[in-house]
Amino acid sequence: MRPQILKYHKIMRKILYFAFAAVLAVAFASCEKKSNSESGENTAAWINPNSQNGLMLHKFSVADTRTVRFSQGNLQYRASTGTWRFAPNQWEMIGGDNSNRSMDYNGWIDLFSWGATGYNGRLPHVVPSSSGDFQEPQGSIANTDYDWGYYLSIVNGGNQKNLWRTLTDKEWEYLFHGRTNAEQRFGFATVNDVEGLILLPDDWENPTEVLGFTASTDKGLNWESDFGSYQDRTKTVHYLDNNYTATQWKAMEKAGAIFLPAAGGYSNDTYFNKNINSDYNRGGYWSATRKNDNQVYVLDFYSNPTGTHTFLAPSTNTTHVQFGEAVRLVR
Repeated sequence: MRPQILKYHKIMRKILYFAFAAVLAVAFASCEKKSNSESGENTAAWINPNSQNGLMLHKFSVADTRTVRFSQGNLQYRASTGTWRFAPNQWEMIGGDNSNRSMDYNGWIDLFSWGATGYNGRLPHVVPSSSGDFQEPQGSIANTDYDWGYYLSIVNGGNQKNLWRTLTDKEWEYLFHGRTNAEQRFGFATVNDVEGLILLPDDWENPTEVLGFTASTDKGLNWESDFGSYQDRTKTVHYLDNNYTATQWKAMEKAGAIFLPAAGGYSNDTYFNKNINSDYNRGGYWSATRKNDNQVYVLDFYSNPTGTHTFLAPSTNTTHVQFGEAVRLVR
């Protein structure tokens, strides 16, 4: 082959190589943009009007000298676009549709294995049957890529990494049994027909638009130090301690109240909660703190009238690392 022709072919190969690389870069950027901004959807509708970029405005003490503010709702994930968001309303939970999880599922899920951010192969839509793939981190996910708030860009939560975090087990405990007047600042409730648990901020003042709030400790729930939990061993349905419509809840929320829906749990390809395979609704929320190779501390609560028991353990109960639980982040 003539030298001029050989030189021409080399130049053409370089041009084609760089053109192909440019096409890949554009395609990647397009996919990234779609996953982060959810092209074609009104993401502005996902912002709670009582929040600022997903951040509720009232403070909660989680240690003697430390306060946090909660996200506007539970963490949710759409696998088909790789999109993370906070639930638009605090009472929203996905429920049985968590069973539809797959890598191309276009709906939302909100129950995740511990540290399943997508980092290091720990995929958000996968809930393994064993803890074999969950050997790290030991101790805590705080300030690691296994913490959803540290690793992820959440569309309606500022859309930047390292803005949020997961509470530790000790911080959950301090919220319910450590801060000033803690026993009067939580209560089981039903909000917009969804059962769950209400937390009140440090500066709580009851809004004039609603009649009031009842602490569940005023309805028979007692702290049992031997178990590190609140319990009532009667048939009292504590989810009826407080009952708010969506309109009433907006007034409560504006005054600073936080609602944790009893979102259930997921394991062995099965969603667990009332009306599916249980007599009662249960709430389980991850902490950042691991107990041992197989278990992590969780906020755990339920009110089970058929079993004559209501139970709230801020930090002493554990769940296997691979099970699916709810995530509520703070800043």
